[in-house]
Amino acid sequence: MKKVLFLLSILLIIASCGEDIEGCLDPEATNFDPSADATCCCEYPQLIFRISYDNYVGDSAAFALNRVYSDVDGTPYYVNDLGMYLSDFELVRANNSVETVLDTIEVTLQDGTLTTLQDDFIILRNNVFRYAIGTTNISGDFSKIRFKIGLNQIASQVNPESVETTHPLSADKNLYENGTYINNQIAIIADTSAIDMITNYNIIDNTISVELNHNFTVNSGFDTEIKINADLKKLLDTVDFQNDDYDAIISKIITNTSDIFTIVE
Repeated sequence: MKKVLFLLSILLIIASCGEDIEGCLDPEATNFDPSADATCCCEYPQLIFRISYDNYVGDSAAFALNRVYSDVDGTPYYVNDLGMYLSDFELVRANNSVETVLDTIEVTLQDGTLTTLQDDFIILRNNVFRYAIGTTNISGDFSKIRFKIGLNQIASQVNPESVETTHPLSADKNLYENGTYINNQIAIIADTSAIDMITNYNIIDNTISVELNHNFTVNSGFDTEIKINADLKKLLDTVDFQNDDYDAIISKIITNTSDIFTIVE
Protein backbone atom coordinates (compact mmCIF):
# COMPACT_ATOMS: atom_id res chain seq x y z
CA MET A 1 0.00 0.00 0.00
CA LYS A 2 2.81 2.40 0.86
CA LYS A 3 4.44 1.66 -2.49
CA VAL A 4 1.21 2.46 -4.31
CA LEU A 5 0.82 5.78 -2.50
CA PHE A 6 4.44 6.63 -3.20
CA LEU A 7 4.02 5.91 -6.91
CA LEU A 8 0.85 7.99 -7.07
CA SER A 9 2.68 10.89 -5.41
CA ILE A 10 5.48 10.65 -7.97
CA LEU A 11 2.97 10.60 -10.83
CA LEU A 12 1.15 13.67 -9.47
CA ILE A 13 4.44 15.57 -9.17
CA ILE A 14 5.40 14.64 -12.73
CA ALA A 15 1.96 15.65 -14.02
CA SER A 16 2.07 18.99 -12.24
CA CYS A 17 5.54 19.70 -13.59
CA GLY A 18 4.20 19.18 -17.11
CA GLU A 19 1.39 21.74 -16.82
CA ASP A 20 1.90 25.00 -18.69
CA ILE A 21 1.68 28.22 -16.71
CA GLU A 22 -0.47 30.64 -18.69
CA GLY A 23 0.36 34.32 -18.84
CA CYS A 24 1.16 37.10 -21.28
CA LEU A 25 4.46 36.62 -23.06
CA ASP A 26 4.32 39.84 -25.08
CA PRO A 27 6.80 42.36 -23.60
CA GLU A 28 4.74 45.22 -25.06
CA ALA A 29 1.78 44.32 -22.83
CA THR A 30 1.00 45.84 -19.44
CA ASN A 31 0.72 42.36 -17.88
CA PHE A 32 3.88 40.83 -19.42
CA ASP A 33 4.90 37.69 -17.48
CA PRO A 34 8.28 36.25 -18.55
CA SER A 35 7.78 33.25 -16.25
CA ALA A 36 4.76 32.01 -18.22
CA ASP A 37 4.96 28.96 -20.47
CA ALA A 38 1.88 29.61 -22.61
CA THR A 39 0.71 33.03 -23.70
CA CYS A 40 -2.79 34.32 -23.10
CA CYS A 41 -4.77 37.22 -21.76
CA CYS A 42 -2.48 40.06 -22.86
CA GLU A 43 -3.57 43.57 -21.94
CA TYR A 44 -2.09 46.51 -23.81
CA PRO A 45 -1.35 50.13 -22.88
CA GLN A 46 -3.30 53.14 -24.10
CA LEU A 47 -2.38 55.95 -26.44
CA ILE A 48 -3.79 59.03 -24.72
CA PHE A 49 -4.15 62.58 -25.98
CA ARG A 50 -4.38 65.22 -23.28
CA ILE A 51 -5.74 68.33 -24.98
CA SER A 52 -5.76 71.87 -23.65
CA TYR A 53 -7.52 74.85 -25.20
CA ASP A 54 -5.20 77.68 -24.18
CA ASN A 55 -2.69 80.17 -25.48
CA TYR A 56 -4.33 81.70 -28.51
CA VAL A 57 -3.05 85.07 -29.66
CA GLY A 58 -4.31 88.08 -27.71
CA ASP A 59 -5.84 86.15 -24.82
CA SER A 60 -4.33 83.91 -22.17
CA ALA A 61 -7.60 82.30 -21.03
CA ALA A 62 -8.90 78.97 -22.23
CA PHE A 63 -11.47 78.94 -24.99
CA ALA A 64 -14.97 78.63 -23.57
CA LEU A 65 -18.48 78.21 -24.85
CA ASN A 66 -20.85 81.13 -24.36
CA ARG A 67 -18.00 83.56 -23.85
CA VAL A 68 -18.24 86.75 -25.92
CA TYR A 69 -15.56 87.23 -28.59
CA SER A 70 -15.20 89.73 -31.43
CA ASP A 71 -14.80 88.93 -35.12
CA VAL A 72 -12.41 90.75 -37.49
CA ASP A 73 -14.88 93.65 -37.83
CA GLY A 74 -15.45 93.94 -34.09
CA THR A 75 -18.86 92.25 -34.11
CA PRO A 76 -19.45 90.33 -30.86
CA TYR A 77 -20.36 86.65 -31.07
CA TYR A 78 -20.15 83.53 -28.99
CA VAL A 79 -19.95 79.80 -29.61
CA ASN A 80 -22.93 77.89 -28.29
CA ASP A 81 -21.59 74.41 -29.09
CA LEU A 82 -18.69 72.73 -30.89
CA GLY A 83 -17.93 69.17 -31.95
CA MET A 84 -15.16 67.88 -34.22
CA TYR A 85 -14.29 64.34 -35.30
CA LEU A 86 -10.63 63.26 -35.07
CA SER A 87 -9.58 59.88 -36.49
CA ASP A 88 -6.91 57.84 -38.33
CA PHE A 89 -4.19 58.44 -35.72
CA GLU A 90 -0.64 57.47 -36.69
CA LEU A 91 2.66 57.49 -34.82
CA VAL A 92 5.54 58.02 -37.24
CA ARG A 93 9.13 56.89 -36.71
CA ALA A 94 12.18 58.72 -38.06
CA ASN A 95 12.36 56.26 -40.97
CA ASN A 96 8.73 57.16 -41.84
CA SER A 97 7.33 53.78 -40.80
CA VAL A 98 3.88 54.15 -39.26
CA GLU A 99 2.22 52.55 -36.22
CA THR A 100 -1.48 52.63 -35.41
CA VAL A 101 -3.73 51.45 -32.59
CA LEU A 102 -4.78 47.81 -32.28
CA ASP A 103 -8.49 48.45 -31.84
CA THR A 104 -10.94 47.63 -34.61
CA ILE A 105 -14.72 47.73 -34.91
CA GLU A 106 -17.07 45.81 -37.21
CA VAL A 107 -19.72 48.09 -38.68
CA THR A 108 -22.44 48.03 -41.29
CA LEU A 109 -22.28 50.62 -44.04
CA GLN A 110 -25.39 52.40 -45.26
CA ASP A 111 -25.56 50.09 -48.29
CA GLY A 112 -25.65 47.05 -45.98
CA THR A 113 -21.99 46.03 -46.45
CA LEU A 114 -20.18 44.66 -43.39
CA THR A 115 -16.65 45.98 -42.89
CA THR A 116 -14.00 46.39 -40.20
CA LEU A 117 -12.51 49.80 -39.37
CA GLN A 118 -9.64 51.00 -37.23
CA ASP A 119 -11.44 52.11 -34.07
CA ASP A 120 -9.70 55.33 -33.07
CA PHE A 121 -12.57 57.81 -33.45
CA ILE A 122 -12.97 60.63 -30.96
CA ILE A 123 -15.10 63.76 -30.83
CA LEU A 124 -13.22 66.86 -29.75
CA ARG A 125 -15.23 69.03 -27.38
CA ASN A 126 -13.76 71.92 -25.45
CA ASN A 127 -14.92 70.61 -22.07
CA VAL A 128 -13.15 67.26 -22.49
CA PHE A 129 -9.41 67.17 -21.82
CA ARG A 130 -8.38 63.49 -21.86
CA TYR A 131 -9.00 61.23 -24.85
CA ALA A 132 -8.14 57.51 -24.98
CA ILE A 133 -7.32 56.95 -28.65
CA GLY A 134 -6.82 53.17 -28.40
CA THR A 135 -4.45 50.40 -27.33
CA THR A 136 -0.95 49.82 -28.75
CA ASN A 137 1.65 47.03 -28.78
CA ILE A 138 4.60 49.13 -29.86
CA SER A 139 7.67 50.74 -28.34
CA GLY A 140 10.59 52.89 -29.41
CA ASP A 141 11.27 56.42 -30.60
CA PHE A 142 8.96 58.46 -32.79
CA SER A 143 9.26 61.82 -34.54
CA LYS A 144 5.75 62.75 -35.72
CA ILE A 145 2.05 62.39 -35.00
CA ARG A 146 -0.56 62.33 -37.73
CA PHE A 147 -4.34 62.33 -37.62
CA LYS A 148 -7.33 63.54 -39.57
CA ILE A 149 -9.93 66.12 -38.68
CA GLY A 150 -13.10 64.41 -39.85
CA LEU A 151 -13.92 60.91 -41.07
CA ASN A 152 -12.40 59.08 -44.00
CA GLN A 153 -14.54 58.03 -46.96
CA ILE A 154 -15.49 54.61 -45.59
CA ALA A 155 -16.15 55.76 -42.02
CA SER A 156 -18.44 58.51 -43.32
CA GLN A 157 -20.66 55.78 -44.83
CA VAL A 158 -21.25 53.90 -41.56
CA ASN A 159 -24.82 53.20 -40.52
CA PRO A 160 -24.85 54.70 -37.00
CA GLU A 161 -27.37 52.08 -35.87
CA SER A 162 -24.64 49.42 -36.24
CA VAL A 163 -22.56 50.82 -33.34
CA GLU A 164 -23.24 51.14 -29.63
CA THR A 165 -24.89 54.36 -28.50
CA THR A 166 -21.74 55.21 -26.52
CA HIS A 167 -19.51 55.02 -29.60
CA PRO A 168 -18.43 58.30 -31.29
CA LEU A 169 -20.10 57.17 -34.55
CA SER A 170 -23.48 56.81 -32.86
CA ALA A 171 -26.22 59.20 -33.95
CA ASP A 172 -26.66 59.96 -30.25
CA LYS A 173 -23.48 62.07 -30.42
CA ASN A 174 -25.34 64.75 -32.41
CA LEU A 175 -22.93 64.81 -35.34
CA TYR A 176 -25.17 62.84 -37.71
CA GLU A 177 -28.01 64.55 -39.57
CA ASN A 178 -30.15 63.50 -42.54
CA GLY A 179 -28.06 60.42 -43.25
CA THR A 180 -24.74 62.30 -43.15
CA TYR A 181 -21.91 62.60 -40.64
CA ILE A 182 -20.75 66.13 -39.80
CA ASN A 183 -16.95 66.32 -39.57
CA ASN A 184 -16.97 69.63 -37.73
CA GLN A 185 -19.93 71.54 -36.31
CA ILE A 186 -19.82 74.98 -34.72
CA ALA A 187 -22.99 76.56 -33.37
CA ILE A 188 -22.64 80.35 -33.38
CA ILE A 189 -24.71 83.19 -32.02
CA ALA A 190 -23.44 86.15 -34.05
CA ASP A 191 -25.92 88.63 -32.62
CA THR A 192 -25.42 88.66 -28.85
CA SER A 193 -28.64 90.64 -28.43
CA ALA A 194 -30.64 87.77 -29.91
CA ILE A 195 -29.57 84.73 -27.94
CA ASP A 196 -32.03 82.40 -29.67
CA MET A 197 -30.56 83.01 -33.16
CA ILE A 198 -28.17 80.04 -33.38
CA THR A 199 -26.55 79.15 -36.70
CA ASN A 200 -24.93 75.74 -37.12
CA TYR A 201 -21.92 75.82 -39.41
CA ASN A 202 -21.60 72.20 -40.57
CA ILE A 203 -18.50 70.97 -42.38
CA ILE A 204 -19.32 67.65 -44.01
CA ASP A 205 -17.16 66.81 -47.03
CA ASN A 206 -13.76 68.20 -46.05
CA THR A 207 -11.30 65.97 -44.19
CA ILE A 208 -8.14 67.75 -43.10
CA SER A 209 -4.81 66.00 -42.41
CA VAL A 210 -2.71 67.18 -39.47
CA GLU A 211 0.98 66.36 -39.00
CA LEU A 212 2.83 67.50 -35.89
CA ASN A 213 6.58 67.13 -35.40
CA HIS A 214 7.23 65.69 -31.98
CA ASN A 215 10.14 63.58 -30.72
CA PHE A 216 8.92 61.16 -28.08
CA THR A 217 9.44 57.62 -26.78
CA VAL A 218 6.88 54.87 -26.29
CA ASN A 219 7.91 52.56 -23.45
CA SER A 220 6.92 48.88 -23.45
CA GLY A 221 3.95 48.14 -21.23
CA PHE A 222 3.18 51.76 -20.32
CA ASP A 223 0.53 54.22 -21.47
CA THR A 224 1.75 56.96 -23.79
CA GLU A 225 0.36 60.43 -23.13
CA ILE A 226 0.78 63.17 -25.71
CA LYS A 227 -0.05 66.76 -24.83
CA ILE A 228 -1.60 68.93 -27.52
CA ASN A 229 -3.13 72.38 -27.56
CA ALA A 230 -6.20 73.06 -29.68
CA ASP A 231 -6.54 76.79 -30.32
CA LEU A 232 -10.27 76.72 -31.11
CA LYS A 233 -10.52 80.50 -31.33
CA LYS A 234 -8.43 80.35 -34.51
CA LEU A 235 -11.28 78.58 -36.29
CA LEU A 236 -13.12 81.92 -36.50
CA ASP A 237 -10.24 84.40 -36.53
CA THR A 238 -10.80 85.64 -40.11
CA VAL A 239 -14.60 85.50 -40.10
CA ASP A 240 -16.73 88.62 -40.60
CA PHE A 241 -20.21 87.64 -39.48
CA GLN A 242 -21.83 90.83 -40.82
CA ASN A 243 -20.39 90.65 -44.34
CA ASP A 244 -19.52 87.00 -45.00
CA ASP A 245 -22.29 84.70 -46.20
CA TYR A 246 -22.70 81.14 -44.92
CA ASP A 247 -20.49 79.53 -47.58
CA ALA A 248 -17.73 82.10 -47.06
CA ILE A 249 -17.73 81.42 -43.32
CA ILE A 250 -17.54 77.66 -43.92
CA SER A 251 -14.62 78.20 -46.32
CA LYS A 252 -12.75 80.30 -43.77
CA ILE A 253 -13.30 77.76 -40.99
CA ILE A 254 -11.92 75.00 -43.24
CA THR A 255 -8.87 77.13 -44.10
CA ASN A 256 -8.21 77.93 -40.43
CA THR A 257 -8.72 74.39 -39.12
CA SER A 258 -5.35 72.89 -40.03
CA ASP A 259 -3.49 75.43 -37.88
CA ILE A 260 -5.31 75.00 -34.59
CA PHE A 261 -3.23 72.11 -33.20
CA THR A 262 0.23 72.42 -31.65
CA ILE A 263 2.36 70.18 -29.43
CA VAL A 264 2.69 71.15 -25.77
CA GLU A 265 6.21 70.34 -24.60
